Amino acid sequence: MIGTAWSAVGWHRLTLMDERPAQALPRWHTQPILGYFVVSMFLPLLTWGLPALAVLPVLALLRALDAPMILTEIAALPAGVMAIWLSLRLSPVQVSRAVQNPVHIAEAFRRTARMSRPLWGVALLGGLFLGALIKSQMLVTPLLTDAEGYYLSDTVMFLDGTFLWATFILFFLVTISIFNTIYRHMAPDTEPAENR
Repeated sequence: MIGTAWSAVGWHRLTLMDERPAQALPRWHTQPILGYFVVSMFLPLLTWGLPALAVLPVLALLRALDAPMILTEIAALPAGVMAIWLSLRLSPVQVSRAVQNPVHIAEAFRRTARMSRPLWGVALLGGLFLGALIKSQMLVTPLLTDAEGYYLSDTVMFLDGTFLWATFILFFLVTISIFNTIYRHMAPDTEPAENR
């Protein structure tokens, strides 16, 4: 997790501050990396927790009715889109830690307000993209395992792990790039410091 935060901070700083990496790795900045890590642990409790709480009763009902999996996925889609939209609206909270210019939750929500409507479209596409990544992993893994769920060979297990890492890296790059774009285009801070 710290490695992911380190990579994210490096990417944000390269893109937004034109900070070049030290040799092959991003520069180590203790405070931004730890701040980014902490925000990455707690912000999803808000952005993903609230929509999850809203959809859990529906998913429990569908499970009790033994509904087909496709109905569960369709029911979960609006909550996923809402969670992604909230994540996008609040993404400046994370990015600001990387560039050492803190933006707080209310301020991020206020400063991304003018992007609110377009971000619904991005959230919908993000939900479909994330769903496709998860579904691809769910489709590939059963092809590589036997009836009892064991991998067919060590090579197959390695290939599945490689596929999982490739999907994570793709998700990571797309997400960090979108967060950078939102941070770059959010409204300037016009509120006096004493009101924040």
